[in-house]
Amino acid sequence: MNKKLIITALCLSAMTPMMAQNITGNVMNTKGEPLAFANVVLLNRTDSAFVKGAVSGEDGCFVIDSSCNGGIIKVTSVGYKTICKDCTGENVGIIKMEEDSETLGEVVVKSSLPKTILKNGGMTTTVIGSVLEKA
Repeated sequence: MNKKLIITALCLSAMTPMMAQNITGNVMNTKGEPLAFANVVLLNRTDSAFVKGAVSGEDGCFVIDSSCNGGIIKVTSVGYKTICKDCTGENVGIIKMEEDSETLGEVVVKSSLPKTILKNGGMTTTVIGSVLEKA
């Protein structure tokens, strides 16, 4: 009876770590503030295929319900540089994202009036600047 109990306990203790494998971590900016709603993706190392993904919460924490299997963690967020990190264990730790902002130099807005206007039950056509101008 003791042998059966010991064998059952050993089997259960061996299976428990295999069943509960999640990848966890925390996404922050360079100031140490949590970065909410960042995309966190687990990619296959051989062909960069998508395995599983998650979005960081408002506290910057994320959980991917998959085992690491030597994959790559890719973190993206609008306004920040993309980070790729080797997945070595269940806890990835803190991932710091750098800002990647670009400013526009100059914006020019152009407009033009329509060539044909309906007015007082009639239609007025502007010939200047059209093909009919030279006719």
